[in-house]
Amino acid sequence: MTMIVKHYKRSATDPTRMINPLDVVTENCTRLDTVLRYMSQLRPKRVTDYVRALEKRLSNEIGSFNIDYTNLDLDDKLKSLEFLSRYCDLKNLIVLFSLNTMNLPVDYVPESEETEVGLLDWLKATNVFRYHRVKAIVDIMDREEGIQLWKDLVYRATEDAIKSSDEEIHPPIKEITEGWMKEGETGQSNFELTVVSYDDYKVALRFDRCPVFDSVKHLEDREVAYLSYCWTGESEAELNKKSRRKNTPQTLYQADYCLEFYWDNDVHPDAQPPAHDFWQTIEM
Repeated sequence: MTMIVKHYKRSATDPTRMINPLDVVTENCTRLDTVLRYMSQLRPKRVTDYVRALEKRLSNEIGSFNIDYTNLDLDDKLKSLEFLSRYCDLKNLIVLFSLNTMNLPVDYVPESEETEVGLLDWLKATNVFRYHRVKAIVDIMDREEGIQLWKDLVYRATEDAIKSSDEEIHPPIKEITEGWMKEGETGQSNFELTVVSYDDYKVALRFDRCPVFDSVKHLEDREVAYLSYCWTGESEAELNKKSRRKNTPQTLYQADYCLEFYWDNDVHPDAQPPAHDFWQTIEM
């Protein structure tokens, strides 16, 4: 199969997305419940300090914002979140932070229906929250100790997730390739992407501009922003022994472009992502 190279550069003025605000709230609450679960295992004596630090961060972000969100019926949606349910004030702040960050219309009444929001606002609602999850750990202890604790939390959570499921972590490589090509052709966000498809079982993705990175690049602690999102794949890459693999050797936090490499290890054993020189040889 001949290698296929496709370059996409899309620019949209004030791109938007239809989202259900309840989905954003649920995602943020669920992710925080996971952190609390593993914090309780690894540093049980620091959980209260962590909760207070995160509450302070979210309160500072929210300011005087308040909204009646009783129409969202969150009690039923979040009832399975065992650890977050112990901290009602924190849960409330997560909801308010999520709704406030999405920059919804002034007269918006929260309900479980899709509404149009700015794409960057939607991304900030989830990714800036990820940042505060990690930054609150660094707030309560020595920086290096806090960073190592976060890595330990992610490693433990990833290990448990892989053990608990026999399914592949990633979809078929062909599906990943086709998905990103479709995004390149029709996507409504601002990005610059090169897709290099070797065959149905190996693909390299180079991002010269990424909407997720754009949503957090303004944050003051660049290392924590990286750890909160992109770094989380490191433990997966180390622990995943299933067929479909992913390697991210560099990101926009450290380099001029991000490189994601997916492959099926049964077809391409121990495949390696293209080196920097490779990108000089192809037309972009």
